[in-house]
Amino acid sequence: MSRRLGQHWLANAETAARIVRALAVRPAESILEIGGGRGALTEHLVQTDANLTVVELDETCAEVLDERFGQRIELVRADILDVQLSTLGPGPWAVVGNLPYEATAPIMLWLSAHAPVLSRAVVMIQREVAQRLVAPPGNAARGRLTVTMELDFQVARLFDVAPRDFRPPPKVDSTVIGLVPHAAAPVADEERAWLLKVVECAFRYRRKTLARALSSELATSDEVEAALAAAEIEPTLRPESLSLAQWAKLSAVLQP
Repeated sequence: MSRRLGQHWLANAETAARIVRALAVRPAESILEIGGGRGALTEHLVQTDANLTVVELDETCAEVLDERFGQRIELVRADILDVQLSTLGPGPWAVVGNLPYEATAPIMLWLSAHAPVLSRAVVMIQREVAQRLVAPPGNAARGRLTVTMELDFQVARLFDVAPRDFRPPPKVDSTVIGLVPHAAAPVADEERAWLLKVVECAFRYRRKTLARALSSELATSDEVEAALAAAEIEPTLRPESLSLAQWAKLSAVLQP
């Protein structure tokens, strides 16, 4: 992945080693590295006993990776968003990567879509996005992406990485986060799409109260008021105030 995608090369070997240690690689397991770049993480990953697949979009970077690591890695020249993990192997997969800033949200959703075949993920993203992903109910940083990721993962903020660790240095700080799929889904599969539709509608009008936001598209004002009462949620709250459990309860009541 290249700088046009918001990528800055990780240049601190100790930081790279720390990220790989956070992944806690197990012998013979399947590891997927998203965007190998110039090999900062790959260099440490090949020293483990895991089976390493590296997906790299940028052709120049792919050539560098091929020259440096050869048959020690399985190199896939593709956009990660176009990759179906089932085509690479049965898994479960552990995922690691220094994600390009501008592609973070789509890649997060890609991880969410593949959660059933993941054991865990450790990725580095922009600190502001990491703060959104771990924002608790009531925090203004909480948003649609927060709730979406909570459906599939326990998200933990592991450590920050300063701009000086990159070449060229970005203008923002980065954060390494850990994602662990839930042992049991908090919402049934058949309820998931509707819940996400309710969440999307509410956050589209996040400056409005829940009562006004949801009645903008999903139902009449009376129906929304009744649903909020049944779910024991104050109609004057704003979308960022709700926990995942509250979203699940509200969407179940609103289900047409």
